[in-house]
Amino acid sequence: MKHVAIGMLLMVGLPSCSPRPAMDANAADNKLSGGYRFERNGRIYVHLEGAPETFGFQHGYLLADEIRELLRVVGPFLEQTTKKSWTFYREAAQSVLWPRNIGTSWMGSSKA
Repeated sequence: MKHVAIGMLLMVGLPSCSPRPAMDANAADNKLSGGYRFERNGRIYVHLEGAPETFGFQHGYLLADEIRELLRVVGPFLEQTTKKSWTFYREAAQSVLWPRNIGTSWMGSSKA
């Protein structure tokens, strides 16, 4: 049960990590305005600014490599330890955790 709970918590943000249509460089630059990342003492820090949809874009863009790596490692781990498919975690996050824990303004940002 502990692994299921951890998996569901990790999945809260994944509906917003699905592939998006490509955008032109100017639109991406505008959405990144004010957001940045840096590393210090082995930790990654991000600064995010703007409306919820901009905030979400900056988060995904600035941490894309780390998100990709997390999914690569956690997906198979959870499938093996809990015997539940990756689809189970995606659906649970969208139907259970997302509506309860994320405000409606933030939910809209994942659809942008």
